[in-house]
Amino acid sequence: MSPDEKLVQVLIMLPDIIKARQTSFVQHDRPIKWDAYNVFAQDGTIYVKRTLCDRCQKVTLPDEQLIEDTLDLGDIGKVHILTGICRNCIQTKEYDKYLDGKALVRQDAGKLWVKYLTEYEDAWEQVLRSNPVVVLTEKEWLNICKYFNGCALCGGPIQVRALFFPSSRGGAYTPWNVIPLCEKCRLSSRFSRRRDFKNKNFDPRKNFSKGSKIFKDINLFYKTKTMRMFVLNQMRKNDICIDTLMPYMKRFFETKVLDKKKQK
Repeated sequence: MSPDEKLVQVLIMLPDIIKARQTSFVQHDRPIKWDAYNVFAQDGTIYVKRTLCDRCQKVTLPDEQLIEDTLDLGDIGKVHILTGICRNCIQTKEYDKYLDGKALVRQDAGKLWVKYLTEYEDAWEQVLRSNPVVVLTEKEWLNICKYFNGCALCGGPIQVRALFFPSSRGGAYTPWNVIPLCEKCRLSSRFSRRRDFKNKNFDPRKNFSKGSKIFKDINLFYKTKTMRMFVLNQMRKNDICIDTLMPYMKRFFETKVLDKKKQK
């Protein structure tokens, strides 16, 4: 088969090639703009190039942002496919990973993200308020420090005993809600800290500075994933019922049980 014949065959097969390659971030219900595809031969190699963003189909991408992939078409040989997604859609694609695999535009993805995280936060508060407060012991605190081996966010020196979930929403000084941080990470992430560590009349639900709301900040939510999974495992270890949280744990891929040996 001559190069020209191969090129014609690829043009004929183009609809099937593109439809077969659609992934979760391509909106299946949106008509494909075929004029955005350019099929050409260069030095005996056939290329299929798409200039528009694969996701929103609005932004024209420069060549340096295109990603090359290879498809083997048997008798025709290998065809090189150049496609990509724009910078705005890159973050939205990350949203889609956590939103039931739905392909959404950026605005809709953001709204659904806020909805799920608000529900997750409310469920977390419900779990904490429905269980008794058991004050964290020094031995348990040392085990937590040993597990993280430094600040839970950056790995730096441990300087602060911070609440993962704020006291204003039901968080307390318990084995399943205290994390080790350095002062810099505490301030930058706005976590609450224990004010009067040596106070004998310490109230495990009070005596804290105002805490952060990690379920409202997407960047902080991503950064605290490992920390959040540790806290969830601490809940299991202390027989706290987390059934209310399970749907959200599955959605955000946080169901893994951490190494028990490392937690001791």
